[in-house]
Amino acid sequence: MPLVLRPRYYPAGGDGVAMSARMVMAADQLLGQEKALTLSHALLHALWSEEKDIRVADFATQEAVADGLGLDGAAIRALAASDKLLADWYIIDNGGCMLPQH
Repeated sequence: MPLVLRPRYYPAGGDGVAMSARMVMAADQLLGQEKALTLSHALLHALWSEEKDIRVADFATQEAVADGLGLDGAAIRALAASDKLLADWYIIDNGGCMLPQH
């Protein structure tokens, strides 16, 4: 993967980055680990190679990246914003450990 050492929108932080991570978790729950890893790579590529802004709060970039992979970005985003996934994210974000529930 080509890499921009100082991408325009780095450091990335805030709600957009958290949504990116939760979308990977959601993709894992909806589609399995392989698709989740593919989405994770594509989101990283968007930030580090294409210099896309994943910080924005409307999450359109993340959804477009998922759609570009042939995934249903809206469905993944909806699960990523669900109370259940937010509760799982809260556990991880606060130093807890979660195992996949497959």
